[in-house]
Amino acid sequence: MKHNKLKERVFPLSVALIALSNDVALADEALIAAGEQQAMVCKACHQFEPDGVTVVGPPLWGLAERTIASFEGFDYSEGIKQHQGKWDAEKLDAFIASPEEFAPGTNMVYPGVKDPGARAAIIAWIATK
Repeated sequence: MKHNKLKERVFPLSVALIALSNDVALADEALIAAGEQQAMVCKACHQFEPDGVTVVGPPLWGLAERTIASFEGFDYSEGIKQHQGKWDAEKLDAFIASPEEFAPGTNMVYPGVKDPGARAAIIAWIATK
């Protein structure tokens, strides 16, 4: 009898957890899809393919795991070279918000993305590349 009561409690909880995890996955997919749309403006100067080359700016494939100002053969400004370490969500957020404030003297003329939700979506999408 205890076994049946346990099943009665565990089964609904399991279903609820599975549904919740699916909602999170769908939310992540929606965020990533929104990020891809938001990042369309970036494609004017950057490539996102694994074998991308420098266009106006360095390719962004693998950026989430890359050391700042480290793409071989790209001539980075002194402003961006001053930053140490790898790109992370916080640094990307600051850079995307205002490249000039993050790296004074940067060659990137883009004014930035003011909407924090749009920046979060772009960062989520870049992390998949």
